[in-house]
Amino acid sequence: MIRVLIVKFRDFFSKGHERTLLAKKNIFISLFLKGLSISLGFAIVPITINYINPEQYGLWLTLSSIIGWLNFFDIGLANGLKNKLAETIALNEQESSRIYVSTTYAILGIIALFLFSLFFVINPFLNWGNILNFPNINGLNLNSLALVVFGIFCIQFVVQIINTVLTACHYPSKVSLISFFGQLISVVIIYILSFKPRISLVYIVSILAGVPLIVQFFYSLYYFKYDFKQFRPNFKSVQFKHAKGLLKVGGVFFFNTTWCSYTFANR
Repeated sequence: MIRVLIVKFRDFFSKGHERTLLAKKNIFISLFLKGLSISLGFAIVPITINYINPEQYGLWLTLSSIIGWLNFFDIGLANGLKNKLAETIALNEQESSRIYVSTTYAILGIIALFLFSLFFVINPFLNWGNILNFPNINGLNLNSLALVVFGIFCIQFVVQIINTVLTACHYPSKVSLISFFGQLISVVIIYILSFKPRISLVYIVSILAGVPLIVQFFYSLYYFKYDFKQFRPNFKSVQFKHAKGLLKVGGVFFFNTTWCSYTFANR
């Protein structure tokens, strides 16, 4: 019985069209890595709560959720890039692929820089204690914490484009791998720190949000240098006239998703 299952399992991943086999392997690896990531997520919560306290951990979750709305400002560019990149890859138009990748990086970079500059100006005037209904804690500057979190999300806003490129190239398992390693390193660092004297929540947040970002950044450098060097972004390939094409496709997904979310929330 076991031998039959092993044979069927082996045949499942070895027989069929090349694209089908690639999809099967990616789905299996993605599910496996996502399962590990979920396990790490369950592990890091009690470690972090015991190291700081439930109130501060709740503050981090609330603040990151609010600032996470920043993702809506990509106005569908990620989906637009994924569809355009899949199209140009199928047609073997490498130069067009590079143009779309470079242009997406440029547009999202400008948006992220604008948002961070705006937040940097208005943040000193915001009372995060009242906004989050959070009591004052000695030594904890909520405005500094908000600025760190917002800055990390702005950088992630741009760096995460590599996920779109990997998905368009039918490698979702590599996206899961990047996420897994980022979480794993964060868990290891927090676990080691749990045996040390307590540090500021700002540093804890920098580890929880910043380490996965750094991992993603170095993976981006690696993939664009080796596996996807034909898509490597550069300033010469930035052509804002192609933004319309990216927004035309991605905008449909963006507005449909937004409308569905709004409709569901108001039922």
